[in-house]
Amino acid sequence: YCCDDTTLYSNDCFVKEANVALSRCCRGECPIPGGIQCLRFNSSEWQTVQEYVTMLDKQINAKLLDAGVKYNYGCWNHLKMAELKMQVVNGKNYWVKLELLCEPLAEHNYAHVYFYVPNNIDAEGHVEFPHPVLNAIQYPRSERCMLDTFKDDDIVVNATIY
Repeated sequence: YCCDDTTLYSNDCFVKEANVALSRCCRGECPIPGGIQCLRFNSSEWQTVQEYVTMLDKQINAKLLDAGVKYNYGCWNHLKMAELKMQVVNGKNYWVKLELLCEPLAEHNYAHVYFYVPNNIDAEGHVEFPHPVLNAIQYPRSERCMLDTFKDDDIVVNATIY
């Protein structure tokens, strides 16, 4: 756990021992310049990424459904962000852990999603509306699975995992 972007603890027990609130921590390494950083749920970037996930909702669901994932019928609110990592490149790479609220597999109802948001600046230097691009999904994952960076799909349906 990295707390306050500076202090690294090996697990949540050490965080609690140090009297640090887990809400100030992210699971993973502390950020290095140009590297991948974990973002907390109470940050403005988290809210921005939630909007990107909403924009990608149909694509994420279509990819999972095409792979054979079955959702509960009549479920409308199906994605909840649980964890987030970001890398600044020529744009931004995002890796997001999503809880699939309509997934009947209670223990493995998480997906890891990788997408890219390019810098949307036109030829005259005006910032345009962002257009996130879905790159890959890993499914199924459990709540305790660590969100790591990845570039390729890994979707396995109807298998006992982990």
